[in-house]
Amino acid sequence: MFSFVLLDESLDPPRIIAARDPIGITTLYQGWSSSHPGAVYFASELKSLVEECDKIISFPPGHVFDSRDDSLTRYYQPSWWGGDADSPDAPIASRAADLKLIRETLEAAVRKRLMSEVPYGVLLSGGLDSSLIAGRRGQRNREGRSGPRCKAEAARSRRVWPRNPTSQRPTIWSDRRR
Repeated sequence: MFSFVLLDESLDPPRIIAARDPIGITTLYQGWSSSHPGAVYFASELKSLVEECDKIISFPPGHVFDSRDDSLTRYYQPSWWGGDADSPDAPIASRAADLKLIRETLEAAVRKRLMSEVPYGVLLSGGLDSSLIAGRRGQRNREGRSGPRCKAEAARSRRVWPRNPTSQRPTIWSDRRR
């Protein structure tokens, strides 16, 4: 995940190259100002451009901008990409989605990542994907298939945490209720 802007002042005129990761995880905005024609602005936060720019766009994921010819080019061309969904030549699905295959693939992916010898948690963003994964994890717990556990956790009497950097002995705490 990345977005960056490079300025090469060794060239005359200086050259700017900007790019954003293929999925668009990080934010990058591009703006233009009528008070400074020919100038291009970039920022990771929209509020940085609002005061100065008349036109602002979200820099498209998987693209690179080159100021030499003011071009915006898609550099990431995955085999599954069929174009923008809003364009008139966008492909139309020729067959229905295989919902059983999607469910089985999701379950296999969750199961694979649950293999752990230490306790773990799920960080929820509130989005659909994290909610589906957390829900699948909860369903596995209710079914009694919570995955492998470490001996210390299975015993539920003592837990061993990573070593204290100033000591040669592991840090141990008990969770027994007295």
